[in-house]
Amino acid sequence: MEYKRYCTVCGKEKIYNSLDSFRANKDSLLCRSCARKIIQKKNHPNKLEKLLEETAESYYWMGYLLADGHFSENCRVSFVQNNEDKISVENFKKYIETETPIFYKNRKGIDSASISVMNVDVIKKLIEKFDIKSNKTYSPPDKSIFEKMDIDMLSYLFIGFVDGDGHIANLHKRKDFSLRIKTHSSWFDILDIFSKRIFGLENYTKINNQGYADLQIGDTQLLKQFKKKYVNNLNFKLAERGFQ
Repeated sequence: MEYKRYCTVCGKEKIYNSLDSFRANKDSLLCRSCARKIIQKKNHPNKLEKLLEETAESYYWMGYLLADGHFSENCRVSFVQNNEDKISVENFKKYIETETPIFYKNRKGIDSASISVMNVDVIKKLIEKFDIKSNKTYSPPDKSIFEKMDIDMLSYLFIGFVDGDGHIANLHKRKDFSLRIKTHSSWFDILDIFSKRIFGLENYTKINNQGYADLQIGDTQLLKQFKKKYVNNLNFKLAERGFQ
C-alpha cells in the first residue's frame, strides 16, 4: 500500500511505500527539489538572475561563460580560469553577489581559480534562453539565437566570448593589432555570424589545418571602431587578455 503527501511549495506528490516511512517523515513537507533549492539559497545565496537581464554586463558574462564556463544538468554553472585570467573568476563572483567561495590551486606551476554556483530556477531559464547544452563544446547553441539577437547585446556577448576563447595581439614591431578566435569546428556558424553581423565581414571564418573553426580579423581600424563604440565606455572590468 502507498501513502502520499504533497510538497507544500510545488505540490509534487511524495510517495511512501510503508506507513512507518510515512510517519517517520511527517515533518518532511518539501519534495527533494524544493528542499535543495532552499538549502542552496540559505548556504550560498547568489544573484545569478542578473545574467537574465538585457544589459551589457549580463551579455558580456554570458559570452564569457559560453566560451569558458560549464552548465551542468543539475543546474550548476562552473567557471575556471588560469594564471592572470583568474581575476575574472573574482570579478564574476562580485557580479553575482555570491558568498560561494573561490577555490585556488597550483598544479605544475599553473595557478587557477574556480567557482561553482547553483540556482535551479535561473539556470533553467538561462539554458532555455541561450539554448545551452552541458556538452556545449561539441554542441553549441542553435545559430538562430545569435542571428536574432539584438546587435548591441550580440556585440557585448562577443566581447565576453573573446575574453574567454579569443586572443588580441599586437603585430610584430607595429602598433596594429589583430583578433583571433579558435574553437571547436561545431562553432563555425556562430563565429561566422559574429564576423558578418558585427563587422560586416564575409567568409572570414575558416576550418584550419588542425580542424578548428578559426576567425581572424586583422583590420586594426575596424577593431578600433568596434572598441570605441562598445568597449571604451563599459563600467566594469574586462579580462586582461581581451579588449582591455
